[in-house]
Amino acid sequence: MLVIPAIEIENHRCYRTVAAVAGADTIYPTDPAETARLWRTENAKTIHVTDYDGLYAGRMDNFDEIVSIVQRVEIPLMLLARFADEAECRQWLDAGVYRIVVHDLILHKPDAVVNLLADYGASRVMAGVITRGGRTSRTWRDIEELDSVDFAMRAVELGCRRLFFTDRDYEGAMRGPNFEELTRLARATKTPITSAGGVASVEHLWRLQELESEGIDSVVIGRAFYENRFPCQQLWRDVEVERQRSHDAHDDDVSTSRLHGDA
Repeated sequence: MLVIPAIEIENHRCYRTVAAVAGADTIYPTDPAETARLWRTENAKTIHVTDYDGLYAGRMDNFDEIVSIVQRVEIPLMLLARFADEAECRQWLDAGVYRIVVHDLILHKPDAVVNLLADYGASRVMAGVITRGGRTSRTWRDIEELDSVDFAMRAVELGCRRLFFTDRDYEGAMRGPNFEELTRLARATKTPITSAGGVASVEHLWRLQELESEGIDSVVIGRAFYENRFPCQQLWRDVEVERQRSHDAHDDDVSTSRLHGDA
């Protein structure tokens, strides 16, 4: 199971920041590229970015910040935004974003999806199954009168070979993903799925791991990571505290030596 940390961007800044631990003076960054660098130092293999300005307003206001992530970390970046048309998708992909999660285009401009798949390949264009109550949700706002499995099958017929699944009723609720809907989707489509939203504990990860044989092979985690809800994160934070203390001690030594004219 590949675990993917999420970075949510709004108005050029991170929507969430990592909570500090006791004993640390660390102020975690609001800069998206710095946050990506932090997750990379904690062994992330992929970064997922949600561009809220892109989702809600259909703007590319955060283009520079997202491209900066691509330039600062050497791991693949997966981007979820509205993507108004084929040209916008190409702009992101040509700028170095490894994979885009498309949703609206599948419903309203399927030819654009076919063209993108032909030119960039199925590894770089995945279908976003954004649901609420088992129905397809149009980028966080409207509900289409289309069952989520029917939408996913439409995407697969266009050539998509991976699905990104999230249920709006479970996001941020910290009660686990919608396991029932995930399983239904996996069994109906026989297509690899990245699950996003709801994970709050190691137990939720174990349950997802049990579904790996169904094709659910990766998970995007946002809030739980930022709130340090996993045991391994305490270890990471302890290391950061010690690193900070060592750095502060080194600075004190340097300052003292300079006072004595030794530096």
